[in-house]
Amino acid sequence: MKKIILILSIIFTFIGCSKEVGLEDLHERDGKYYKSNQVAEYTGEIISYYSKNKIKNKGYIDNGYKVGEWITLYENGEIKEEGTYKKGKKDNEWNSFFENGNRFSYGIYASGIKIGEWTTFLEESPSDGVWTFYDDLGVKAVEGNFVGVDQVGVWNNFYPSGVVASSETFVRGIKNGDWFLYDKKGNITSQGVYINGVKK
Repeated sequence: MKKIILILSIIFTFIGCSKEVGLEDLHERDGKYYKSNQVAEYTGEIISYYSKNKIKNKGYIDNGYKVGEWITLYENGEIKEEGTYKKGKKDNEWNSFFENGNRFSYGIYASGIKIGEWTTFLEESPSDGVWTFYDDLGVKAVEGNFVGVDQVGVWNNFYPSGVVASSETFVRGIKNGDWFLYDKKGNITSQGVYINGVKK
């Protein structure tokens, strides 16, 4: 009888330990995740749901930090964003998508900071004319002209201060012509030319 009770106890303990944990079951403090009423940082797989069988996000937490591959989905099942974390910060390539499945943007993170060239797409064909894009803080990041679905003319990327960081010339959506890089004071630090999308 004691053996049966012991076996049942082990089974119930195992079932309790195998319960799925979502971000909503944890609380965040100083960039780390903890289980409620626990001092130790959480370690384990994470899976959250909108509702039964509709996954919201999946990933892994190690010693309180998001690490490795993470994916977030829309309620319709389409991918919203995917990429990797390193010690709680976005790292390497990240991709994001519109709810219809079309790509929204992609680029590289280093320790949670966007670096290098980021590419952003429109969900629908834009109207002709000047388009201005802003970052997550509402600061102007990119500006240029569209004709139909094509980027044309000079496109500028900006520092948060508003100073032009780089400029490139497009012909029918392809980089063709002069490009420039600038320091934060607006001085040219590098320049060259694109020919049919290839930097020379």
